[in-house]
Amino acid sequence: MISKVIMPKLGETMEEGEIIQWLKHEGDRVKEGEPLLEIATDKANMEVEALSSGFLRKIVAPAGEIVPVTKTIAYIADSMQEEISPAAETPEKPAQKKVPEEPPIQPPIKASPLAKKLARDYGIDLSTVKGSGPGGRVLKEDVIKLAEEKETVAEKVVSLSRIEKVMVQRMEKSKREIPHFYLTVEVDFSKSQALRDD
Repeated sequence: MISKVIMPKLGETMEEGEIIQWLKHEGDRVKEGEPLLEIATDKANMEVEALSSGFLRKIVAPAGEIVPVTKTIAYIADSMQEEISPAAETPEKPAQKKVPEEPPIQPPIKASPLAKKLARDYGIDLSTVKGSGPGGRVLKEDVIKLAEEKETVAEKVVSLSRIEKVMVQRMEKSKREIPHFYLTVEVDFSKSQALRDD
């Protein structure tokens, strides 16, 4: 008999998990309750135990892959000779993705030919340059100024861990959805400073 190993839902908010590593390889004997793989959720890294005994027949989702909850990630069979039926092996139909709408057509950017050439050379998008010429026209000085500013601010791209990504998403969500208010109070500390100086 062949049983599926699915991505478990380990929390109410968990929608997907990343497979960090497989602790067993295809063909290895597996006992029920034995750690099978390690996954990263939005909150922690956890080991997933085998729910049945047998042989790890096939790994569907390799290490490093992000898998939705309840999707099949492997198969455990009573023997290595057992064949996985094509019906069991067919992947679940992915959800249809929305086709993004095309952005509205923007009017051409007014820029001098030299400014256009410099922007191309520096790899600068002219729509990000504020023109100082007549009618907002982008001049070569504007492009050079922006290029010099970009050189002084060296960007370093850092990839976030899964937990950091979730933290960023939740902070953005709370900022968007929870009402915020700010309070400013003025306090006279001149007497406190006088006591401190004494």
